[in-house]
Amino acid sequence: MSSAGVPEVQVPQSGEVTPIIELSVTSEGLLDRLPSYLPSPELLAEYDGPKSLDVKRRAAFRKKYPGCDYAALHHEGKMLIVPAWHPLNTVPPIHHGADYGSGVFEGGSAEPVVRNGKLVGANIILLKDKMRRMFGKSLPSREFKLEKSPSDFTQVLIDLVAAHGSRLYMGPKGIKRAYIRPVARPAHDNGLGVGVPEGASADAVIEPFYWPSYVDDPETVYHGTGAIAEALPAQRLQPIEGKDSSNYGPSGPLTKKAKKLGGTEALLFAPFTSRNGERGETVLLDQDYKRKGRDVMEIMPDLSLADGPGEEIAVVNEDLKQLWVLPMDVNRLGGTTLEHVRNYIAPQLDLTVVERTFSLNELREAQNMGHKVAPIFVGNAIRICPIGQINMRDEKSNLKGSLEFEIPDTVRRMQEIYEAQVSGQVDSGNPELLTPINLADGNAARRQLDALYANWFEPEYLAETQRLMAA
Repeated sequence: MSSAGVPEVQVPQSGEVTPIIELSVTSEGLLDRLPSYLPSPELLAEYDGPKSLDVKRRAAFRKKYPGCDYAALHHEGKMLIVPAWHPLNTVPPIHHGADYGSGVFEGGSAEPVVRNGKLVGANIILLKDKMRRMFGKSLPSREFKLEKSPSDFTQVLIDLVAAHGSRLYMGPKGIKRAYIRPVARPAHDNGLGVGVPEGASADAVIEPFYWPSYVDDPETVYHGTGAIAEALPAQRLQPIEGKDSSNYGPSGPLTKKAKKLGGTEALLFAPFTSRNGERGETVLLDQDYKRKGRDVMEIMPDLSLADGPGEEIAVVNEDLKQLWVLPMDVNRLGGTTLEHVRNYIAPQLDLTVVERTFSLNELREAQNMGHKVAPIFVGNAIRICPIGQINMRDEKSNLKGSLEFEIPDTVRRMQEIYEAQVSGQVDSGNPELLTPINLADGNAARRQLDALYANWFEPEYLAETQRLMAA
């Protein structure tokens, strides 16, 4: 034990076990593959332009998912690229994935490469790790398979992102990243039985869109005082077997609540306390406290943290030169971004990775002992986000106390290194961090798609797209 009661343990290089899946993909040859993604002449004739409902859907797509002009979807054994608001890219109101949360998904980013203010390329971040998680964990956890192999599906994703061309990264906030959402769910014709039938077919869709930042005030959060985390009386009660919809439905509203309370993001707790960095007693807030009329604040500060609604949480102990990473049994997903940080950035910062639990009271105790501890959110969407304040809330959202944290130099350096790596400015040492996008072929493919689907776009929109790609 260290002076702060921290186990001095070097953890293995990975916090989760994902089956090794070989992925054979390429950033070249898009123009040769493009015809295989196009609908048949019969389908093109049947859907020769948008109807009034499609035009309304187009407006909705552009408002919520700017830059998402095309989607790749599974249709009759093929992955097709069509306009995102195309009738083929719809989900019936009655659907197993919606009613039972049986779908799985991933979240990725395509980061632009900018030189002298000019967009010269892009890279998809940690794509292979995410696809291995989707095919090796998430899909098996729902016991259904896609008709496409992992390599074929991943290749379609790369090609779709490329085929959006340079417009995907250009928006009102300048040249910024694109978010990527691949989804798979039981096909709508499987019915609504609780279980998915053996050998059931699956629907799949991939959509990218312009999404500069996960947080509302990125300058303050990333470069100023840090995020405000709202610690709400909510727990991860079961292991997360994959990135599936049913895990995110219950926790998603917590982000909304956190923002209503003036915070940046919520925090969830594990179903047990933390004692000296190790698992303590099992506690179920709903059963043991709320239903019995007991004050949750009697125990909540002693519960181990688990994660945020959509990201991991870790702690940098500046004085001990440690990165605290939670064990998997807190019921966290096992984030690909955190794995990259622990394996490729922590060593650069001379941080020893320590797998341990930690509670709010343990963070307070470390501060009282003079240790500079700094919690961080880590994830694809939120990136590396320092937490400057944690507010503790009871079941009625009343503020019951706060912890404030100074953001140390090590966290700032971690942010800088990560941003330099994902933007392609420096080599990360991780051969699978960046999957390059061939922007020249992508722009050429975009011109072909825009010509084929010209009736689905306004002429002025197509003209603007050509101007942006030529810039």
